[in-house]
Amino acid sequence: MQTQDWLYARQQEVHTLRQNGNFVGWLFLAMIGVQAVVQAAVALGAFSGLVSSLGTHEGIMVLNMVLYIVELAVPTVAVALLTGRRRSPFPTKRVNGAVWFVGFWGGMALAIVANLVTGWIMQWLSSFGVPQPELPQTVLPTYSSLLVNLIATAVLPAIVEEMIFRGYMLGALRAHGDSLAIVITAVLFGVFHGNILQMPFAIILGLVMGYLTVLTDCIWPAVLLHFSNNAMSVLLNFFGERYPDYAGDINGITFLIVAAIGAVVLTVLLQRQDMLTPVGNGYSPLRVRERVSSLLTAPALLVAQVLMVITLLRSIGGAA
Repeated sequence: MQTQDWLYARQQEVHTLRQNGNFVGWLFLAMIGVQAVVQAAVALGAFSGLVSSLGTHEGIMVLNMVLYIVELAVPTVAVALLTGRRRSPFPTKRVNGAVWFVGFWGGMALAIVANLVTGWIMQWLSSFGVPQPELPQTVLPTYSSLLVNLIATAVLPAIVEEMIFRGYMLGALRAHGDSLAIVITAVLFGVFHGNILQMPFAIILGLVMGYLTVLTDCIWPAVLLHFSNNAMSVLLNFFGERYPDYAGDINGITFLIVAAIGAVVLTVLLQRQDMLTPVGNGYSPLRVRERVSSLLTAPALLVAQVLMVITLLRSIGGAA
């Protein structure tokens, strides 16, 4: 009888993993599908009249923000509603001020580490002839451009992408183990960016933001970290455009201050293990490898993975 119960528990776990895997897959497929429609409309010139009427750089940035919401937020919420996902994509719980401080500065320090790791990886790839893709420069040396870029690059991604990855996806996968959910969503977050230059950084930062969400049962520390990291990039680009002679000094001082405060915070964390919540794999009749296999082979997620890898490979080929 116990053997039958154990087999039934395994079957139920696999079934739930496939359901959640398909949910994550449908989120990606919906976003990819809407993005394809929008890109086709752009290619056909459907927005040419609108773009010309906007005229200014800031106006075009506003249009891009609207398209960003249409491509990511709208299909995500639609899939969640259609699949009956009732869990809030913005889990909110009261978080101690010390946790906010430690999470923010520790996270920002790890973001700098992620930048260094990404640089090393790109140098290694360059030795094999893989070119470094160039990201578009959208920041102009005007305060109106700074404001629009802060909204487009820091505010919107922090809210929308955290809703998708740490809200819906992490929330769906935590039932199968917090550590598993953190790692899977971080990897998907990295591949989602579709750019070999951004992927290693996004994975590392995704691990940090996923852990913060699990640690606090609240999405807002991750939103703050996501916003602050992107905002720092925008501000450094702005000052580099406005004061090119001092760009190197500004970058160096900023990174030094953030790294110094973050290093102190991380050192304290190593001494105060009680401040951190251990993250485990959770109880399951399946081994971790079996859970990962069941999840990633869910049909919708499997198709989504193939499409994302193709996009990643095309970005490498396009940069060559």
